[in-house]
Amino acid sequence: MDGTVAWAISSRLSWAVVLMATLLMGHTAQARDLPRTDPDRKLILDGARGQHDVKLIVKDLYKDGDFALLCALRQEPNGSIIGTDDMLDVYEWVLIRDAGRWIARGTGGGFAQSVSSASCARAPKSQADIIDALAQAIRGELLGVMIARRPIDHDYAALFELLERKGHTTGVPMDEDNELPQFRVSLLLEACKKNPRCEAETRRVLTRVEALRKSEHVNALAWNFCDQAASRTNDAAVFQRCLDTAAAEPACRTGQRLPRDRPVLERCAATLSSSAP
Repeated sequence: MDGTVAWAISSRLSWAVVLMATLLMGHTAQARDLPRTDPDRKLILDGARGQHDVKLIVKDLYKDGDFALLCALRQEPNGSIIGTDDMLDVYEWVLIRDAGRWIARGTGGGFAQSVSSASCARAPKSQADIIDALAQAIRGELLGVMIARRPIDHDYAALFELLERKGHTTGVPMDEDNELPQFRVSLLLEACKKNPRCEAETRRVLTRVEALRKSEHVNALAWNFCDQAASRTNDAAVFQRCLDTAAAEPACRTGQRLPRDRPVLERCAATLSSSAP
């Protein structure tokens, strides 16, 4: 398994664990649904179903203009509800109306113990909330693409074009909470194998890493690139050197957006890649 895949899986698992905990702890957003007389309801559900022969059990459906957010479970023709192990899968989509169709984009989900307890973590109250949910989801995807230095494919370009047609031209901000997960701290310390000098140096480095995080001079692309480098080596010094390189590179500063600042962000990724161990 290469570093990019491992980083992506680790990030998604961590997110899934947090979201599952949220669902299991009784987060119950008020259930909403469009009336069956609303002509958009069937079109929205059809857009989310795509080519899957399933019934959608709606847990939340909120529409504002040409945007909607749907939270639902999938029920197969035989009546069984799709799940993972002993849990039910909960799906979330943002949908955008275009030329009479509702185009769906998966934006997350989670797990539930029962149909009655299922819900999604987001409960939008405005079109802006729906667009923010979409931006959060695709930012994570785009980070993986750019860290791997792969081209942003037509699928994303088409989505950006659609958003622009709908009047949303700000793009996706490539800044987020650059949090250092506690499990990463634990792994870096465990790598010292109870070597006091190593542990002391690692704690010093982590203090420096935290200072760089709080300074807000390093964008999410650089932070996640460096986090991935540290996960490959379990070496805190690698994390610090990578973040120091990012802090000195103007292309890795905060305030960048896609697609507007794509060349700048690509330069950030190239700089970090060339300096990686």
